This record gives sequence, C-alpha cells and structure tokens, in this order.
Amino acid sequence: MEIHNLYRQGNRFTLQEPEGDYVLWYRLIAAEGMAVTDGDTVAPAIDVESPEGWSEIPAPQEPVEELEELREYYTRTQAVLPG
Repeated sequence: MEIHNLYRQGNRFTLQEPEGDYVLWYRLIAAEGMAVTDGDTVAPAIDVESPEGWSEIPAPQEPVEELEELREYYTRTQAVLPG
C-alpha cells in the first residue's frame, strides 16, 4: 500500500504542499490486485484524514476490473475526491 501526503485547503486538495494554512490528509493506494480497507470500506484507493486502522487485502473478485481501473487512475493522475 502506498501512502501519499495530501494537503487540504478549504475544499481544495493537492499533492503539492501549499503555502499558508492547510490540513494534512493521506491518499492510500493499494497495490495491483489488492484493495485498502478499514473493515467497513473497501477501495482500490481512498483519501482519508488518517492512515491508522487501514490495511491492504486481496481485492474482491467481482468488480476487479473497475477497482484496477480506479487504482490506475489515482496512480496516474492527481485526482482528488471531494472530502
């Protein structure tokens, strides 16, 4: 599982540390064929306030193609989901 710092200023997120005040969040990205989970949510990648309590598990078999496409999208881009 990759963990990247994510910086939140108001409603805006960025992977680059901004000037001024911000709140530190984290982007968790599962390895290929894996998913991240906190026991309730299972996703290929997710933006969270803390990585504590998250772990990597084998990806569910049903929507593997969709999970892999989303993981690749998060990895290739600086995509940010609203918080």
